[in-house]
Amino acid sequence: MLVVLCPGQGSQTPGFLEPWLELDSFASVVSSLSEASGLDIAKHGTESDAETIRDTAVAQPLIVAASIASALELGPGFSAVAGHSVGEFAAAALAGILTPEDAIRAVSVRSRAMASAAALEPTSMAAVLGGEQSVVLERLEQLDLYPANFNGAGQIVAAGNAEAIAALVTEGPAGARVIQLQVAGAFHTRYMEPAVAELAGFAAGLETGIRLDVSGLTKPVKKSPMAESTSTFWLARWLALFAGMLACSHSPTPESPPCSKFHPPAPWQAWPNVHYPV
Repeated sequence: MLVVLCPGQGSQTPGFLEPWLELDSFASVVSSLSEASGLDIAKHGTESDAETIRDTAVAQPLIVAASIASALELGPGFSAVAGHSVGEFAAAALAGILTPEDAIRAVSVRSRAMASAAALEPTSMAAVLGGEQSVVLERLEQLDLYPANFNGAGQIVAAGNAEAIAALVTEGPAGARVIQLQVAGAFHTRYMEPAVAELAGFAAGLETGIRLDVSGLTKPVKKSPMAESTSTFWLARWLALFAGMLACSHSPTPESPPCSKFHPPAPWQAWPNVHYPV
């Protein structure tokens, strides 16, 4: 089983899209996402320097577009997708929950709103690797920092005031190594509260209802880039169906989907002129 994991902000590096853009299908997807986002993704992925692509308003659409376009190069060869932080939007697009265009538009709104929120006060983030969790959390509390992400055993991401993050990097918890992240804000904390209303307003207009075609479990349908088999594809759609429950008045069932609106086409349907390897 092949699972695609879509990374969050901070994974981008200067020039990282250059070899990928030699692939016509990849370049075509990037071009479509650039148009939808209003951002020249190809340029930022090839020419922009580290400081430019560190800007939240650039970094988020850039990494999400890269995730979508690179995953589609796999064709139908993967079985599941997952995303970390803003990578969840890329995962949603690859799963067919959002169209790629809607995903990148949502990310563009999110990134601009978060950039504006981050500009209100100097903030940052750092990864704390190793150390006893209780010791790490005690040090963060001393510096009035947030444990924004628990990424797994032995890794906590701290977020908060930029000076406090600098102090953490200089004098980290005993037995731990601290690495400052290439981000321009304290994400996943109260510092992002000013961005919530704007993104919520945009999200309210998105169509996320999922149609569950039960026949797809037993007879062939058009393959999804997220599934090797038809049954895996529709199982994923069934799981995604519950995302629509929040916006609907009834409980969804196979006979009664969560929303009356048919879900927008998935990536391989939205861009029929783009060649996706099989």
